[in-house]
Amino acid sequence: MIRRSVPEWLDDTSNPLLFAHRGCSLKAPENTISAFELAKDFGIPGIELDVQMCKSGELIVFHDFDFTRIGRREEKTVDLAWREVKTIDAGKSIGGTYIEEQIPLLQEVFEQFGDTFLYDIEIKHRDRNPREIELNVVELIRQYSLESRCIVSSFNPFSIKQIHALAPEIPTAIIYAVDPEVPPILRRGSGRFLSSPVILKPHREQVNRWTMFWRNRVGNYPIIPWTVDTRDEALALLSLGVSGIISNCPEELGI
Repeated sequence: MIRRSVPEWLDDTSNPLLFAHRGCSLKAPENTISAFELAKDFGIPGIELDVQMCKSGELIVFHDFDFTRIGRREEKTVDLAWREVKTIDAGKSIGGTYIEEQIPLLQEVFEQFGDTFLYDIEIKHRDRNPREIELNVVELIRQYSLESRCIVSSFNPFSIKQIHALAPEIPTAIIYAVDPEVPPILRRGSGRFLSSPVILKPHREQVNRWTMFWRNRVGNYPIIPWTVDTRDEALALLSLGVSGIISNCPEELGI
């Protein structure tokens, strides 16, 4: 059996971790300071967030590859500089007190919350070749001395491979799902063979007794499923032995 080095806070199977998916994203605009503040207020130990590079090189905390859904604009994230990105209203879809909520920088999140949270940082890009984003993410994590508080994850195994080469001390995770937007070869976790991650992050529907049996016999990977939004499903997954839960509404699971 392979035994990988995992962080102490993830290796404690008696205390599975809870991550707020893009913050408490059912109550506040996703991936915003307000969503992360809610997670802090509810006492959620971890936050999951998405990171991309905008045109001018800053690391923005944003999920989609364009601003159509969030912001009602058609431009792609790679086509706008930070001075333009920060004018987009990320709270428009929710309204109320969240009108004019700004898309944050990863640096702003670290400055605001420091070691308050455990961070699951998902890198968003689809290229086979490493990009500057991996180096910038590693440098920022090190700048804030958060190596022991972060996971870096991605659907893209080439990105994870690059993170491991740059910073083997930072745990990495490969994400996968049976989804049309995911290349067929990567839908069941085979990206682990290219990237040697410490953690697996399957969609919740891909975790079952066979998954956990295989995990225990072959890889001994910690498994953190997403997005688990009901207490019954969370308890069922925890009974199978997952190491953590990623949820849009972690405050409602009661775990």
